[in-house]
Amino acid sequence: MSEHIANAENANRYAQLDLVRAAACLMVVLIHSSADFFYAKDAGWLAANVYDAMVRCAVPLFFMLSGALLMKKAAEEPAPSFVKRRYARILPPFLVWGILGVSLNSPDGVLDFLTKLFCANSYFHLWYLYLMVGLNLLLPVAAKWYAAASDKEKRFYLLAWLAVCCISLANAIVKAFTGYKIDVVALYHLREFIGGIWYFVLGAFIFDQRGSAFMKRVRASAWLLCFFACGLVTALATYLLSAAVNVHSEVFYPYRAPLVALSAGFFFAFALKTDCAKWRVFPAIRLISACSLGIYCIHAFLLHYLPLDWTVTVTGGRVWMTIPLKMATVFIVSTAASFILRKIPYVRKIA
Repeated sequence: MSEHIANAENANRYAQLDLVRAAACLMVVLIHSSADFFYAKDAGWLAANVYDAMVRCAVPLFFMLSGALLMKKAAEEPAPSFVKRRYARILPPFLVWGILGVSLNSPDGVLDFLTKLFCANSYFHLWYLYLMVGLNLLLPVAAKWYAAASDKEKRFYLLAWLAVCCISLANAIVKAFTGYKIDVVALYHLREFIGGIWYFVLGAFIFDQRGSAFMKRVRASAWLLCFFACGLVTALATYLLSAAVNVHSEVFYPYRAPLVALSAGFFFAFALKTDCAKWRVFPAIRLISACSLGIYCIHAFLLHYLPLDWTVTVTGGRVWMTIPLKMATVFIVSTAASFILRKIPYVRKIA
């Protein structure tokens, strides 16, 4: 009986991570579907700001998933073996999608092609793959620390990172208002402290705490409410700052922005509190989760090359419908394309 319960809990745990992965995919496509409207100086900016601000935690959620799934393995496995195994999974999509991205940017000869592929971002959304190449090299080291550290030490690191990000945000706000650059984070060499590995640690920590008294006490609805609150505050802060400086500001948008980090943590905690394996839509969630890599890599190309004019419905308030419609169309096509690619032997490694 106890074994049956343990198996059920284990299955639900991975179902919850499927939910995070599927939601992160949707969020990424929504961010990029909003981008053109955000940078346009017309009535569509307000809608784009709201949609974008609500889902800025998309990529951080992917990092947190990696932390939850890989931190323990990276701590137990020898570093060379772990890195070799991870690179075997990362490099095929990195190379294939990178080559496609560079090819679409009209490289000027072989040297320019290789430079754009390995020494620059081959296509705007593929920065995530470049970052994963570096972070997976660091992960075994971080995992050894994580395994040896106490919960108190982990909390100290997480809170210290958040504090440094608050300082960085304050510097950015001062610069937006005055044009005067005060980079305290760089002065005290704190940039090394706020690398992307923080989200790996945050994901692993929340995942490990899912059975704690505190996590059991807080309802899923409370975590979800906090997530939405962070998004709305981000949207409002962006609106007020943009109006004050008369420029569409992205100060509150970076992945190291405190509100983005908090929203990622809140959504991750929400997902871990759900019993999503019993949801009627869970088969669709699992399908999206399985196709997530392909969806992420494909959708940006579709946004640029899908023969649809998204400006047709951008009149008056209808821009609020245009962005979700654009996101839904691109997401469905990306999912279908990824699903097909995953049915092809060898090709499935890139989707």
